[in-house]
Amino acid sequence: MGAVYGSHWQRIIIPDSRIDVQIINIEVDLQQVADLTSVAEQNKLRTNVQELTGDWKGFQRRMPLSSVSEPTGLAPTQELGAMMFSLGLEGFRAVSAKVSDQMNLVVFPRNMLKGSRLSYRLKKSKRIHEIVGTM
Repeated sequence: MGAVYGSHWQRIIIPDSRIDVQIINIEVDLQQVADLTSVAEQNKLRTNVQELTGDWKGFQRRMPLSSVSEPTGLAPTQELGAMMFSLGLEGFRAVSAKVSDQMNLVVFPRNMLKGSRLSYRLKKSKRIHEIVGTM
């Protein structure tokens, strides 16, 4: 499962030192996006913003000899993302775990429908690049 991660607020993008990151503006036109920033939608899933922004990295860091050794494995938020992907959603909006009064958008390019698109221009290029839906 591949995903494009973005935010409408530049300071939310936290570069990972292990990968090359370029901040670009993306024009987004999607048709089927879950809005996990909505309390009504959170209630339908019987969750809340506290659970959705919780410690998902710890699930992968914990080891048998750590002072806190469980829970481990795939975090519930990661399972939720995988479920939304498997349901064919094009993506979801979520409250940022890093900046709690802002939101992020996660897009699943493989699930993009015909008529959906992501358009962007790289800083050194005049050409507009597009990811278009094919489903």
